[in-house]
Amino acid sequence: MELQRHLFLALADLEKILSNKFIFYDKDLSQAIRDSKIQRFEYSVDLLWKFISRYLQIYHGVVINTPKPVFRELFKTGLITEEETQKLLNMVDSRNKTSHIYLEKIAEKLSTKINDYHQLMKEVTSRLHNKIQK
Repeated sequence: MELQRHLFLALADLEKILSNKFIFYDKDLSQAIRDSKIQRFEYSVDLLWKFISRYLQIYHGVVINTPKPVFRELFKTGLITEEETQKLLNMVDSRNKTSHIYLEKIAEKLSTKINDYHQLMKEVTSRLHNKIQK
């Protein structure tokens, strides 16, 4: 799946910026790095739910075109736990807050959660990849 390849690349891009521990004394540069993390997070979230949507369509015959119902449906398949589902739903809320309105305090709060969200996206992607390969 082409979408899967794009998702893997997006998660790798996000991981690159998350793995670097930048220490800047220039506030503008610090904010630019943070904003880059957020942008990479946003497109990773979009690719994740679209990849899962495609998976659900191909392997379960379910067509869903919005993120939250996609994650709820994935839970029904047993591939993610209830706790993971809630975290994924929260992740979509976080993504929507930053993409629809930009506020400094929202960006700052999200930047503290991106590492955890990234790890969850990698785990879910890996699980789906393994399921598809069988």
